[in-house]
Amino acid sequence: SYIANSRRRLQNFLADDPTIGISMEREQEREAMLGECREHVREIKAILQGDADLQTKESAVYKIVVLCRQVGKPCKDVLREEGVLEGLMTTVSQLEMRELSSDRPSGSYQETFVQALYRALGETVYDNVVNAEIAAHFGLLKIVEASLSRKSEDDVLTEPILTVVNNIIGMSQSTHALLQEAGIVPLLVRFVGCQTSTNDNGRQIATAALANLSNNALMREQMIRSGAVEVLATALLQFPPEAEVEVPLPSVSYMQSLSAVVKIVGGGAMMGTVGGHGEREEGAITFNVNGSRSTRVYDERTNQLVLDRRSVRWMLAYLDASMSDDPYPPDTNIYGTPWKVALSISCIARGSALNREMLRAAGVWTLLARAATDLDIQQHADVRRGGRREEQEATGEKVVMAMRSMLRSEEDVQHSREELQNNPDAKRVLEQLLGLASNAALPTKSRHAAAEVLCMWGCGW
Repeated sequence: SYIANSRRRLQNFLADDPTIGISMEREQEREAMLGECREHVREIKAILQGDADLQTKESAVYKIVVLCRQVGKPCKDVLREEGVLEGLMTTVSQLEMRELSSDRPSGSYQETFVQALYRALGETVYDNVVNAEIAAHFGLLKIVEASLSRKSEDDVLTEPILTVVNNIIGMSQSTHALLQEAGIVPLLVRFVGCQTSTNDNGRQIATAALANLSNNALMREQMIRSGAVEVLATALLQFPPEAEVEVPLPSVSYMQSLSAVVKIVGGGAMMGTVGGHGEREEGAITFNVNGSRSTRVYDERTNQLVLDRRSVRWMLAYLDASMSDDPYPPDTNIYGTPWKVALSISCIARGSALNREMLRAAGVWTLLARAATDLDIQQHADVRRGGRREEQEATGEKVVMAMRSMLRSEEDVQHSREELQNNPDAKRVLEQLLGLASNAALPTKSRHAAAEVLCMWGCGW
């Protein structure tokens, strides 16, 4: 009852239009909801700090999981403010250190309790940048590295621990600077590359973590050196060539791997082909999967690792779903982030004229126009993510960069003009681009890109 009422109050509160201000009634309702949440968090805290038996404490920890999922970010803020987040991390640290100790008493490592703690931590840092950064600087990444390094891929704790890692690095790129010291990237590569494991969820979470890291340009060289491209490339070879068999929907691992690979190696290394076979463009760059940017001869199977109509169509469907806040592939729990998917599309477009031709044929301009015109709507309509302003700025930045990447020749500009003329929202697209070009919050490069797109549409190549 409490959770249902709190969730309703939260959704009503977030649905309020921030452009007209929040009414006093809404503010009072929000305070009441937070007050109730704080009371329950304090009850949980008292149980965890008290002399209750382990089963009671484990139940209290799982209540944190339920509260985070149903109430959302406000509850996670309360968990941090009441010291519960720090308490969870301290307890995990103590139990893991006890497990590492050679003279620990038998049975001291309570596996089901530790599993509950990791699941609660994963929920507490998810969709909360502050909590993720606090967890990283507390040293949680080093703690989980020590735990993961001695666990098999099928260990019951592997999945919840990988979830904590993915949620921390996915929430804040500032945490990535700590990854090399913690030794996390090679572990992620190991879990993605283990084909004998029966833990598909763990492998998918590790793949998602590598995809999140690929959004950070500063991490890409480290990922190459760690062999991330090799293991991700394996997932891209899981389907027969497009010309041989029809595959209506991708797998989760395929989409996560495709998103990562085009950003790690660049779209120029993944030249498109019209089908699964055929001649590549003159001057095409060989796709490197050897962990470096040096020399290696690849077999025929590796050289089939190219973009085709199918992979381009799936990437655009991923962007479409992310803008609607729907999962993709459908019937999964994978929710894309618009700016991250737009970045992948930008990398593909920069690769070659054939890549851009396939993107145009699949309707990229309609989607990019929609993304541009939806920016002001998403700013206060996205209940699940809380409509964070910084995410909207990132989406605007990457969408305009994708537009600019689609305009690499006079022919590209002409095609885009024709698309724009047939778009009923053309005026709004131009207005949004003008706004992005003058938005001081965006990087100079992005503002220049928006201005360049406007100039090309107005004056030609």
